[in-house]
Amino acid sequence: MHLIFTGHLSAQNWEWQNPEPTGNFLWGIEESEPGVWWTGGEMGGLFTSGDDGISWQQVFFSSGNRNINDIEFISAGTGFIAAGFGGLGNSTSIIFRTTDGGITWTEIAELPYDLKRIKFLNPDRGFILGGGGLMMKTTDGGATWAEITPAGGIALDFHFTSEMKGVAVGDAGYIARTTDGGVNWITLTDVPYEAYLAVDFTTEQTGYISGWLGKVFRTTNGGSSWSTFETGQFYNLVAIDFANRDTGYAVGDYGVIFRTTNAGASWIQDNSADPTISEYHYKVKASSRGTVLAVGAFGLINRRSVSSWSFVNRYFRPNVTSIFFISETKGFAVDSEGGIYSTNNSGGFWERYQVPFAEQTFYEEIIFNTPQTGYIFGPADTMLVTTNGGDSWIKITTPEGTFGFRSAHFPSMNTGYAVGYSGSVIKTTNGGASWFKVPSGILNNIDDVHFLTDNLGFAGSYYDGLLKTTNGGVSWTPVPGISTAITAITFVSSLVGYASGGVSGTYKTTDGGVTWFATTSTPPLGADDIKFKDENTGYIGTSRIYITTDGGESWEPDATGFGTLDLGITGFAFTPSGNLYASGLRGSIIKLRSSTSLAAPLLISPSNNAINQSLSPLMRWGTVAGGSAYEIQIARTSDFRVPVFTATGITQDTMRPGAGTLQPGREYFWRVRVKSATQTGAWSSPFAFTTAFAVFSLRSVSDTTFAGDTLTISYISENPSEAPVTSLRIRFTGFGSFMQFYEYDTTGTLAGSAGWNFSALIYPDSMVIYGSGAPIVSGGELFRVRYIISNVLQGNYPYNVGEFLIYEGGFLPSADIAPVVIFPVRLGDVDLNGLVQAYDAGELLKFLAGMRTLNRVAKKNANVTTDNQITALDASVILRYVVGLITTLPHSETTIGSGHPGPSNPSSENGEISVPFTINNGANILSLETSAYYDTSALRFRRIEWSTAAGGALKNYSAGAGVIKAAFAFTESKNFTRSQKLFKFIFEPVEGYTGRTELQYRDYRINENLFIENAGSVIINGTTSAGKHIEMIPGEYLLDQNYPNPFNPETIIRFGLPEAANVKLDLYDLSGALISTIYQGEKQAGYHTFRLSASGLSSGIYFYRLTANDKIFIKKMNIIK
Repeated sequence: MHLIFTGHLSAQNWEWQNPEPTGNFLWGIEESEPGVWWTGGEMGGLFTSGDDGISWQQVFFSSGNRNINDIEFISAGTGFIAAGFGGLGNSTSIIFRTTDGGITWTEIAELPYDLKRIKFLNPDRGFILGGGGLMMKTTDGGATWAEITPAGGIALDFHFTSEMKGVAVGDAGYIARTTDGGVNWITLTDVPYEAYLAVDFTTEQTGYISGWLGKVFRTTNGGSSWSTFETGQFYNLVAIDFANRDTGYAVGDYGVIFRTTNAGASWIQDNSADPTISEYHYKVKASSRGTVLAVGAFGLINRRSVSSWSFVNRYFRPNVTSIFFISETKGFAVDSEGGIYSTNNSGGFWERYQVPFAEQTFYEEIIFNTPQTGYIFGPADTMLVTTNGGDSWIKITTPEGTFGFRSAHFPSMNTGYAVGYSGSVIKTTNGGASWFKVPSGILNNIDDVHFLTDNLGFAGSYYDGLLKTTNGGVSWTPVPGISTAITAITFVSSLVGYASGGVSGTYKTTDGGVTWFATTSTPPLGADDIKFKDENTGYIGTSRIYITTDGGESWEPDATGFGTLDLGITGFAFTPSGNLYASGLRGSIIKLRSSTSLAAPLLISPSNNAINQSLSPLMRWGTVAGGSAYEIQIARTSDFRVPVFTATGITQDTMRPGAGTLQPGREYFWRVRVKSATQTGAWSSPFAFTTAFAVFSLRSVSDTTFAGDTLTISYISENPSEAPVTSLRIRFTGFGSFMQFYEYDTTGTLAGSAGWNFSALIYPDSMVIYGSGAPIVSGGELFRVRYIISNVLQGNYPYNVGEFLIYEGGFLPSADIAPVVIFPVRLGDVDLNGLVQAYDAGELLKFLAGMRTLNRVAKKNANVTTDNQITALDASVILRYVVGLITTLPHSETTIGSGHPGPSNPSSENGEISVPFTINNGANILSLETSAYYDTSALRFRRIEWSTAAGGALKNYSAGAGVIKAAFAFTESKNFTRSQKLFKFIFEPVEGYTGRTELQYRDYRINENLFIENAGSVIINGTTSAGKHIEMIPGEYLLDQNYPNPFNPETIIRFGLPEAANVKLDLYDLSGALISTIYQGEKQAGYHTFRLSASGLSSGIYFYRLTANDKIFIKKMNIIK
């Protein structure tokens, strides 16, 4: 498996910390190899998952703020990215390629078009689609591109099934297809005038288009014509993808997902959709393994596994309004719905929680004046305080006459101010122990505040501009020349400060606020926060992030990795060492990474949430460029407060923890960081794994069972143990009354060999088994448990391991044990439709004749007698039960049949060989089964011709590979005279074969009480050399169906005579009128054929009648002209 760590870094990178993995719009999703996924979107945000889409990590590479619009992998190692213009004014797109599974990405082409789609068939041949429907093709791996834009419309999506054959679709009923690699395109004119948004093909002939108003279109002829299928809903479907020929998914507006399992013939909504929430899907990818991922707006990642969808990341998140760090690793943030966020690992994980008395409160500001004491402010009377470093918060009463607060600042440990709504100002002079109202004389809202000393400060108001106080807020005066909106203020030193937010841009002071002047460059309006790292480098947060490196003289966008679509920055926070974090809309928290930062390694194995791991697992991670050694930590908790294992100076990308470090059956977290001579990189996002119970991989081997049966469940350890096991306790739950504990069995098991003793406690819906004995260290079957199943149940019944305890270490809350599947016994119901019908007897005979198979349930139902075998007698019993001759099942059949079945002498006619099958002195026969074996190099089997003696039987046969099987079932016992003919085998000699051949008869069964093997054989003489025919005489009068039928211009009528006879062959029309006499005269015994011409006859149904001696036969024919 290939997992990416870093490519080459751009000058500045913002790392997503919340939500995970991103809040950016995502437009591309792809699986590079089983379980390894990639997604990307706004501003070059690229993310990868190595655990089948459950957890994700950000990938840093230089896209120049271009949007990742599409991702395509043609193998585990080779992939492509189409990076379009993006949101910062780029006028070129870049195509990136990886040949090492994403470890590095290389620019292969830069084009002056906004690329939207990319499709490669192999490393050399690929296609791209750009804005305005532009399409291009490469045959040299992307080094050069030739335009092949189809005419007649603007393509929105395309798909090539080969280098030559492709389809492009777009708005306003546009579908075009090419069969010459895009040199020429044919625009379809006979398709509905619809918006065609996305296209996918499962084969070269079968393809699908998704479109507006819930419509899907299908072609089965390579795109020449399309059929419309309605989903029944009216959501626009913007993406479509198939996992295989039958199963596909279409996604679109409001998070809707539709699924088909019958190749598009019908579609069902596979999830719920809420039109009030903008959870838009933009792309879907279905893996042939069953996992499906859909991505979309604001970082939406929706994952389907097994049978249901779950959100890995979703849109609906409150705005994070303020952020503050009290140390390098510990920080806090608040949001617009009463959420408080905390991190103890520099933002590697943010935990959101709420205090009980302030749910849904709009928090505006969080600030600490000491590492232990902090405050949260908001509208109305919202004011919370912590005195234990954020571990708990309490609500305090705000001074009377105030209306809520938007900003706060502490110029010293004891003195602090909070400002806000309707000119509200409060102050503390004792470190927050008490607060009092300061009459400000300001009527409008105050948006920000900053004090240089306990008494000298500045406030910004959207309506009043920049205000100044020199007496601790008692009075405020406007700063001359800045009467426009000021919403953010900061000071770098006691002399240098900045104020921003108005239509005039950003202002600066270099004399402690005595005078202010406008900076040269004017960033966009509406600054929510402004922070400076030093006198030259600063940041403004608006709808995006702007940076200055010259003290505010110029401002440039600096939003690498941070999207701009409905996102915005609400606040900044520096750590003591200068690391910068930003909070934003829709739950956004991001961290600035400099160009020299060492990337966090990507963890590979154990994968996230891996189970049943060894006590000394191989820990493996991706290497990081620029690093010289790695540090690894393993802990019981995700905050790593008390690591159980730490190793430093690791120069490889793998290691194993030492013996005794890990305990069986426990959850652990692990992380890695890289170091160089001058830097220490950030910790990787932690992965969780669980060690096995003494390295036993527990699984239940349970099969389907039937009501009333005994069920055996085995418990197996698939791996040898690293620690000796001397006892265990297992608690089984869920089975309730549907089965009764019978016994535990150790015969031939590990526990039996070790002399273990067992005991059990039985409860109404659970039981606990205790076992102990000599140490077990090998793998194999532990023991077995047996139950007796209730005889009245059917369905799926849970059987769960609620606890699996080996000595004192290891607790398993649940185990992967399939439900017990109980099938009811419905005797006689062979086709499993819930009824007993004559059809079931026929299906049983087909099974005995080798024409079909029966599953375990059908076989159980087919045995309707009291023995343990399935025979043709069971079919007879079913028939008699259906007509009422038998009233209960199972039936104890006491009738003993007798007789000797076997072949008679063969005869031949017209090149066919007839071998009669007779039964001598048959008595009390209810059923009969037989099989015959012949040499396929000498004979070709043609058919069986049934005699009148078999006419009242239900019968069937099959033939193939030199074996013929036949089965009969009667509704009443039959007695046959000596040499009663039942049927004839009809063969044809193989051209070129001479000599003798043998037809062997085996496996006769009469009823269920007589079985004969190798019952006899017959020698067939006179098989032919090429061109020689054997004359054969039928054993009875026969009139065959004409062939061909229907026919035009002529057909053949064949009949057989067992003796010489006067013959008349007439033709009649549908009304019964005689049309003509085909033949009249004497014919000898044997087979005879006549050709009938349709000349002079009109289309329609006719009858032909054979009269031979006193026998009359009539059959129907059809003429079609």
